[in-house]
Amino acid sequence: MLYSCMNIPTETENMTTDVTSQLSIDEIARDTGLGKDTLRVWERRYGFPDPLRTPTGDRVYTETHLERLRLICRLIDLGYRPGRVVPLSPEALSQLPPPGNGSIEERSDPVIEGLICFLESGNTSEFKTTLFELVDQQSPKDFVYQTAEPLLKATGNAWAQGRISIYLEHFVTQQLMAAIHTAQSRVRSTPSGLRVLLTTLPGEPHGMGVMLVELLLNISGVETINIGLETPMDQLQHACASLNPDVLALSFSAIQKRPQTMALLEELDQKIPPTIPILAGGSGITKLRALPKRFMIIKKMNSLDSTIKLLLQQSKH
Repeated sequence: MLYSCMNIPTETENMTTDVTSQLSIDEIARDTGLGKDTLRVWERRYGFPDPLRTPTGDRVYTETHLERLRLICRLIDLGYRPGRVVPLSPEALSQLPPPGNGSIEERSDPVIEGLICFLESGNTSEFKTTLFELVDQQSPKDFVYQTAEPLLKATGNAWAQGRISIYLEHFVTQQLMAAIHTAQSRVRSTPSGLRVLLTTLPGEPHGMGVMLVELLLNISGVETINIGLETPMDQLQHACASLNPDVLALSFSAIQKRPQTMALLEELDQKIPPTIPILAGGSGITKLRALPKRFMIIKKMNSLDSTIKLLLQQSKH
């Protein structure tokens, strides 16, 4: 039982709350990273979240809703599909085995485990010191592969195991962003002439993958144009036309539903000039099939190097 150690509210707990602890759909979206449309679709399709209603018909949510949604988001990040976990009761969620054949208790690097222990003990100062020592000691590429990527996975696992709270996961994200910027400032490479436009699509608020890919691209001498997250389709179309990138790179987390992702990809294929290859990665896209041929899927971060080499070769012809 993967999550039995967590304090998950049960269906039998009192769902009523005073008005001061009621949350709007905007607040739930902000605190979970879920889009408001996703919340509404889940409510209609799976019966959860099941918000209360104000006299004017507006949705209001409780802290119990918020905690259960956070757990669902973490389970999705670990590999479960929304249709598998969203309808489940808190009791059923607590009984879930690790997704697939793997285990959340993967072999851990002692340095990464040490960072997680600092979080457990609340020693944020030592966490920051150690993290930035690693930035100083490692090359930018090694920092991505040996520290940033495994730390993100270990942090998510630690949250799922009840070892750390959600605010510490957010703390790690902020510190990693700063560390990546530091590593980025130390990149010295020969310009390759390749230009890559980076963003995420509407409904995808997670940007850490974009930051890591941008750093790896810069290490290879690729010029990157990062236009931020959740770029509307019409603006992305305009950006490709005016900035003239050689490649479009996108990140997809598992939080988006498969039909929604497929619809966005089909729209992309129609609206983005066919001369621009599309590089896509993240847990929300790696398991999809029957994608348009122009999409180059990055299934693992360490496979990006070979893809970059291929793109550089193609750009010279």
